[in-house]
Amino acid sequence: MNKNSENFIEDLKKKIISTLIHNSSDKERIIQSRFFKAGDNIKLIGVKGPVIVKVCGNALDSVSLSKKDILYLSKELLKEKIHEYKVAGISVLKLKRELLDLNDIEYIKELFLKNYFNNWALIDTISLGVIGYLISKEKSLVDKVTSWRKYDNIYIKRASIVSLIKLIKYVEVDYIFNHCQYFFSIQHDLITKANGWLLREVGKLDMLALKKFLISNIQSIPRTTLRYAIEKFPEQERKDILSIPYR
Repeated sequence: MNKNSENFIEDLKKKIISTLIHNSSDKERIIQSRFFKAGDNIKLIGVKGPVIVKVCGNALDSVSLSKKDILYLSKELLKEKIHEYKVAGISVLKLKRELLDLNDIEYIKELFLKNYFNNWALIDTISLGVIGYLISKEKSLVDKVTSWRKYDNIYIKRASIVSLIKLIKYVEVDYIFNHCQYFFSIQHDLITKANGWLLREVGKLDMLALKKFLISNIQSIPRTTLRYAIEKFPEQERKDILSIPYR
C-alpha cells in the first residue's frame, strides 16, 4: 500500500473515531462496563453496538475501497485500545465481508495470535459475523477453524467454538460433540460457557442426541458447560441430569 493510500485510510479511521466519540456518553459507558469483569481492564467510551455499525456503514458508503483497503482499515482500528474502536474494526470487516475469501481466514487467525482481541465480546462479534460467514461460504474451512483449539491463546480457542454456533445445520452432530469434548479439561469461563452455548444450539435440533452425549460424559463435563447446555431442556429433565452423581 502506497503512502497516499495509507494517509487516506488514516483519515477515514480518524473520521470514524471522531464520530464515535461524538456519539458516546458516560451513561452508556457505565451500562456497557457491567458486561465485563473489573479485572478485564476494558477501556470504554460508551457507544451502543448498533450505533458503531451505523457509523462504520456511513463512512464506508462515502468512499470506494478495495479489499486491501478494508483489511488495512480494520487492522488499524483493531490496534486501538478503546473497545468501541476495536468493535468498529470488526464492523468494517463484517460490512464488507462479501469481499473476503477463504484465504482471509489465515489473516483473521493472525489477528488472534497477535492479541488484537482482548475480551469475549470482540471474539463473539468476529466469530459470528465474519468467521462463521466464511465457513458458510466454504465448508472446508470448518476443519481449519476447529484446529485453532490447539493454540494456547484462550481467545482463539473460544473463537473455534463460537464460530460454529450459527452453522449447526451444516456440521455433523458427532463432529461438534468431538470438538466440544476436547475442551472439557479446560476450566476457564470463556471456554466452559461458550462450549455450553454451542451444545445448547445442538440441542435445539436434536435434544435426544445431546442428552445422550451429556449423560455419557457426565463425569468429565464442566458443571458450567452442563448447565448452559441443558438450559432449554424441560425442567424435570434438567433436574434429572443435574442429580446424576458428579465427580
